[in-house]
Amino acid sequence: MISEAVLDAAISWRIRLTALSASDADWAAFTDWLAVDPEHGDAYDSVAHADLGYSDALAKALKKPPSNDNAPLPWFRRRGFMAFAASVGLALVATPFITGGRDLETFQSNPGETRMIALNDGSRIHLNGGTRIELDRNDDRFAKLESGEAAFTILHDSANPFRLQTPGGELVDVGTLFNVRIDEAGLEIAVGEGAVRYDPSGEAVLVAAGNQLVVSANVAKPIVSATEPGSVASWRTGRLSYRDAPISRLALDLSRAFGVPVLADPKIAGRRFSGTIRINRVQALTMRTVQGLLGVRAKPSRSGWQLTV
Repeated sequence: MISEAVLDAAISWRIRLTALSASDADWAAFTDWLAVDPEHGDAYDSVAHADLGYSDALAKALKKPPSNDNAPLPWFRRRGFMAFAASVGLALVATPFITGGRDLETFQSNPGETRMIALNDGSRIHLNGGTRIELDRNDDRFAKLESGEAAFTILHDSANPFRLQTPGGELVDVGTLFNVRIDEAGLEIAVGEGAVRYDPSGEAVLVAAGNQLVVSANVAKPIVSATEPGSVASWRTGRLSYRDAPISRLALDLSRAFGVPVLADPKIAGRRFSGTIRINRVQALTMRTVQGLLGVRAKPSRSGWQLTV
């Protein structure tokens, strides 16, 4: 259990770092404080998450103050805070319904969290944060990715290939490991092992290991380019890997990993980046790394983070 003294310190750091006057010296001192004890990072994350949206709910759920104090305590000092914060974590939503002759079941992961689904045939599907997928109760060789990002490790069966439907087109697995993401920019497929065939009944584009296919929202023709096979679905191990990707893409990935908005200033959104960023359980430490690698400023806001000049 986190002590009240550490919680108080974490609250002080939260107030200090969200101020417009926060300096590089403040961030350096904060990093030193985090390194003293793992409990410090846990406390800061708890306070930050509560500050980003739970305070109203906490105030309502914990309305009654302790009997030995007539004045209501602030939300971060009330008994039950940690239990309540834990209760608002990952929710895997399973909602069955019938459509198109299939018995589909919907699985959904919350932003900032991941989930693994094991299929009966030995295949596995990892959901990144903020992802929604539909699986057929009677057919492990079919899935429908509605939104978000998922990594597929599929047991290959040439006689009964795995099929994935997406808003950007259908895929047929010809191999083992591939990653699919859907966002406002369009559809992206990256293959780490084996191969995937995109739009099998149309253009039938074969995407082999070490390549990625992008179908932009404003461009009809898919584009195939090279990628690092070892970086495909690296988010499963807490790493974000890029080859000449815009900072706007990095911001989207950080939003998915953190569960809070990470916005890139239009002045830097188009800058390109190649490299790997390791996601730390303490968001502030990850953003310190982002600042150093990208040469930008990462500032906390009331809703999340901002990447600026």
